[in-house]
Amino acid sequence: MNCVLYLGHPSASDTAYPRLKTNPSATELGEIYAPNIFELVFAAEHTRKPALQVGLLLLLKTFQRLGYFVRYTDIPAAIISHIARRAGYQDVPEGLESYDASTARGRHMTLVRNFVGVTAYGYAARKVVVDASLRAARTREDLPDIITSLSRSSPVSATSFPASAHC
Repeated sequence: MNCVLYLGHPSASDTAYPRLKTNPSATELGEIYAPNIFELVFAAEHTRKPALQVGLLLLLKTFQRLGYFVRYTDIPAAIISHIARRAGYQDVPEGLESYDASTARGRHMTLVRNFVGVTAYGYAARKVVVDASLRAARTREDLPDIITSLSRSSPVSATSFPASAHC
């Protein structure tokens, strides 16, 4: 068995949470962040204002990529511009910078979870995670292996976990 000396908090790159690339390539933008027709219709049906429509699409596409919600201020400009253009706007709609503070964002998070087919983290999800963790720990020694095992477990993968308190 290997011993590891822990010298402090893990860096963001050492955590189980994936992150957005600061400068995604044109291919990545097209393959990962281009809303399809169903997603565009979904956003159009649930919003009336351009900023809210793009905000909803940003939540949807980044959630699909990461598995958790991020704030508008944490999304690279290239992704924001790309999604706005794919939604039919030449420029990023005015007012999008205040999206994080809007009441619409919370409603949109629920819409995105429903659209994607996941539930928010709560007591039931915690029980599933604890049970799955205990099962995984019986056959694996390393924490990264246990976490990987959890991320592949169906009930766990259908749950939206909080990345931080402000999400």
